[in-house]
Amino acid sequence: MKTFLIMILFTFASSSFAKLTTQLGFNYTTDSDTQKSFEYSKLNGALFIGASVGKKDKLYIGQNVSKYTRTDKQDGLESAEIGVLEIGPKILYYFNEDKNIFFSATWNPYAKGERKDANTNKISGWSYNVALGYHLKINRFFYLGASLNYHNLNITTETDSSNQETEVSQTFTSIFPLIELVFHFR
Repeated sequence: MKTFLIMILFTFASSSFAKLTTQLGFNYTTDSDTQKSFEYSKLNGALFIGASVGKKDKLYIGQNVSKYTRTDKQDGLESAEIGVLEIGPKILYYFNEDKNIFFSATWNPYAKGERKDANTNKISGWSYNVALGYHLKINRFFYLGASLNYHNLNITTETDSSNQETEVSQTFTSIFPLIELVFHFR
């Protein structure tokens, strides 16, 4: 039965002539306060690989892989650092035929990484991201653009160095722009 379903999937996928897209996004933010000797930096990176659904090629569905890193320093010493890899499905919808103005939504059921403060703990949870943006067409395949993103990371478990797992409820929320490179394959 499993083999039969895979054969059906490949038959429909090859006959649908779906368009493929790859989207790379990047943001680095830093802030400092010399009076209080405080530094903050954050890195967001994302990769999306998707295929079009429908005849007009406005809707794309695919896989998202993101990296979220945040570092806080007090008096020149690292007081807290968090780094999380997020993986999950993403939908991308273009509002016009030229594929310029878009909306995207991502749900990452896999969000795992480390938190370093006084100790180093493994963390896991889930996240979501919604974005609104614009892609400028450079040539037939390449677009350059930006998006405004709302990101919500929810940490649900934390594991210390002795493998003691604790349920936690912590949320990291941010709004940030991403610079994006997009490749549409026809």
